[in-house]
Amino acid sequence: MLETWLSKKRHKLAKDRICAVLSAGSILDIGCGMYPAFLESMDRFKRSGIDRQCPGAPEWLDFTVHDLDKAEALPFEDGSFDAVSALALIEHLPPAAAERLMQEVRRVLKENGLLVITTPAYWTDRILRILAAFKLVSRQEIEEHKNLFSERSLRELLSAAGFSDIRTGNFELGMNIYAVARKPGLRGPKGP
Repeated sequence: MLETWLSKKRHKLAKDRICAVLSAGSILDIGCGMYPAFLESMDRFKRSGIDRQCPGAPEWLDFTVHDLDKAEALPFEDGSFDAVSALALIEHLPPAAAERLMQEVRRVLKENGLLVITTPAYWTDRILRILAAFKLVSRQEIEEHKNLFSERSLRELLSAAGFSDIRTGNFELGMNIYAVARKPGLRGPKGP
């Protein structure tokens, strides 16, 4: 299915962005899914995942059950992680929940911690719905989209949550966008 290929592209983009800055540390993948394939590739890191469920969570994963739609605080201490990823997740949250989540991500990141987000570009909604009709991507996933982003709106969301050094771009023929941002800290940023 096309979805598997797209997922691998997101994972590679996130891994490349994180590993360009960090060689090890702790990472949280928000919305890690039924199987944490992205985290599996991050074996130099202490890996944590959070989602509604992960029935086959491997032993190496510190998994936490959490419903992000409720916009509740993430169940982690302040400054717990060197990096946080949210791949193909933020579009599934209502705007208020997305805003709250970004504030929570900033809270659980260490100083100068790195955030990597991927999301479909806002203009692809109709294309994704056509692909879902042909069963090339998951219809359920597409129907669950509650929030659409441009590079500008993603930067604004992260800026409002207090992130700095925000960089955005697109991939997969411009159909997806990414953002890399830092939690400000006392030490100078190293750049994503």
